[in-house]
Amino acid sequence: MVEGFPDLRNRAGDHNILNCSFGCGISGHLPIYKEWADSALLAGIHVVAASGSPETSEWPAYLSSVLGVDCALSNDTGLRYVHGRMVEFATADAEVRVPWKDRGHRVMTGSSFAAAWLSGMLARLLSVYPEIDPILAKSLLRRVAPFLYLLGEPCKPSWLAAELLTQFNSLLFGELA
Repeated sequence: MVEGFPDLRNRAGDHNILNCSFGCGISGHLPIYKEWADSALLAGIHVVAASGSPETSEWPAYLSSVLGVDCALSNDTGLRYVHGRMVEFATADAEVRVPWKDRGHRVMTGSSFAAAWLSGMLARLLSVYPEIDPILAKSLLRRVAPFLYLLGEPCKPSWLAAELLTQFNSLLFGELA
């Protein structure tokens, strides 16, 4: 999997978001993930990575330049900021209906779905403001997510995208909302 990443800086125009719906807890792999995560950051590519467990270090989600996301461990929908952890974001992962063999469907859970959800939110934000770099995007998400839960506001994708845009405009043009 890692073989495709050495040329990220040369391919920055090909993609803006790298969704990593996986994690690896083998510490010997850290230098490989760190190298390509740093290359992605320098190329302006946003990396979103799933983390399988809040108690176990998993790469690339534990890298500070990555938008690491874990399961919300509740029935809440939306995004949650978890202060004081390397994997700073959590979102709903439960009961995702997926296609299954023999034309059937199955209900699945996992942080891979949380990573896909966060990648989708990020794509919506970048569709309006493509110049947002990975560090600013992470800062905006950190700023918006706690207020959503303190206010008891469900963090629906369309609402979050609108709030992120409001915060971004406020950062650029005036006082923070």
